[in-house]
Amino acid sequence: MNEQTIYPGSRAARILAVVMTPLAGVLGALFMMLEEFVALERIVLGGGVLVASIVGTPVAVTALVRNRPELVLDAEGLLVPPARKIRWHEVVAVRLRKSGSSNAVEIILHARSTRNTTRTPLESVLYSGWSTVGDRKAMTLSPMRLHPYSPEAVVIEMLHYHPSLHVVAPEA
Repeated sequence: MNEQTIYPGSRAARILAVVMTPLAGVLGALFMMLEEFVALERIVLGGGVLVASIVGTPVAVTALVRNRPELVLDAEGLLVPPARKIRWHEVVAVRLRKSGSSNAVEIILHARSTRNTTRTPLESVLYSGWSTVGDRKAMTLSPMRLHPYSPEAVVIEMLHYHPSLHVVAPEA
C-alpha cells in the first residue's frame, strides 16, 4: 500500500492570479499613457509591469489548468512540483521560518542533492523557492502555497512519514 499525503494548494489563489495578471497589464499600459511622468519612467515602470503581465498570465493560466499539487509526501520522500522527487535521505533538516506574519516550511538539503533538482532551466527560473543556508540549498514552501494547511501541520505530517527527520528550532 502506497500511502501519500497530497497538499493540493489553494485553487482560489490560482484563480486570483489568473484575474490579477491581465489586470496588472492593463494598469501598466495605462501608466505608460500618463503624461505626468517622464517618458523613460513610463517605459521602464509601465513597460516592466506590462511585460511581467504578458509573461505571468500564461503561467497563471497553466497553473490553474494543470492543477498540480503543491506538495506530495510519502514514505520515499517529498515532491514539490516542478522539482524532482526528493528522497528523505537527501534532506538534512526541516524548520519553520518566519514569512511575514506566519511561518514557512524550509527544507534544507545536502549540497550534493541540489544538482538536477528542477526539470528545465525555465522551471528553475519560475520556481523561486530556493535559497542558501550556509553551504547547503534550502527549498522554502510559503504559507500561501500550503494554504489552507498550516506549516506546523505539514512538518508534523513529514515526521509521520520520516520519524528520524531532524527538525531545527524555528528562526527568531
